[in-house]
Amino acid sequence: MPFNLPILARLPATLFGALATCVGLPFMMATAADDVLLGQAPKQYQVQAGWGDVSSHMIALQNCHAMRQDDQGRIVMINTGPKNNVIIFSADGKVAETWGNTYPGAHGLTFVTDSDGACLWLTDHDRHQVIKTTIKGVELKVIDWPKDVAPYTKADQYKPTDIEFADDGSFYVFDGYGLAFVLHYKADGTLIKTFGGKGKEPHHLNTPHGGMIDRKDPARPLLVIASRGDQAIKRYLLDGTYVDTIPMPGAAVCDVMIQGDYIYVPNLNGYLSILDRNYRVISNISGAPPVYDDKGALQKMTRVGETFIHPHNLYADATGAIYVAQWNSKGTHPIKLMPVK
Repeated sequence: MPFNLPILARLPATLFGALATCVGLPFMMATAADDVLLGQAPKQYQVQAGWGDVSSHMIALQNCHAMRQDDQGRIVMINTGPKNNVIIFSADGKVAETWGNTYPGAHGLTFVTDSDGACLWLTDHDRHQVIKTTIKGVELKVIDWPKDVAPYTKADQYKPTDIEFADDGSFYVFDGYGLAFVLHYKADGTLIKTFGGKGKEPHHLNTPHGGMIDRKDPARPLLVIASRGDQAIKRYLLDGTYVDTIPMPGAAVCDVMIQGDYIYVPNLNGYLSILDRNYRVISNISGAPPVYDDKGALQKMTRVGETFIHPHNLYADATGAIYVAQWNSKGTHPIKLMPVK
């Protein structure tokens, strides 16, 4: 009897897995059909079916986090769990290699080339640390929780979720699941300052889950932060001075990815938002079209369709393709979206 994958995909994950096994299908839930247009012009996409399938490797995916591209053009994804914490995909979506069984809270990820060569930096909210490794997983440096910095008094208050590097080698750690500060370090790991923290004032942050430096204006680069608890993007000067807030009503924003003239934002509640260089939402992937009122205020955004479960992070490459990792993914592999011209 033929099986309808979109219908199967709506079944509970455990039942879908059992049925899939019986008929020889990999355990992964279907996303949108590959001929369905997602989003609104001028930024529309189609799912590239099968990209990133890990089923043949017996790799368990549940909570997938950061995705970035290494200097070889491979896509690297963080996977929380007892093993396979780092999964590296070739450009065609095949599993190239995996490593890591000592990063239970692996979450943030970025690449930096320095005197040690091409290195990976990751954050681990369970270890309460930031770790520098080689691309093969050899640890080079560990930065512990800020034990001498008020108001931190114990390791469990520090649960870093992302890291971003400035051009001078200094870096910012986002304590997204802890006390919600951003910690700015010198290149050698010496703390410069902290800013943000939980609160209701504009400069405060509530779950600063991820961020990136916007370098469009070289004279005034901005640190752009996804403040998930505020349903907003907040911008700061690189010295930590608050600049402004871009409301994202209805969006549990998880990260900010800047590529060319566009800003890509994964929303934990089921869709992706794409903003133009002026931080105006122009397309919601698997979401309702963005609506602005006559005063220019963005109205509450909503999910449409079932392409995603919980988009948690993404990477947009130079070709315009988007790679999406999901939290509580129920075994689904990462999703690659191809731009429609």
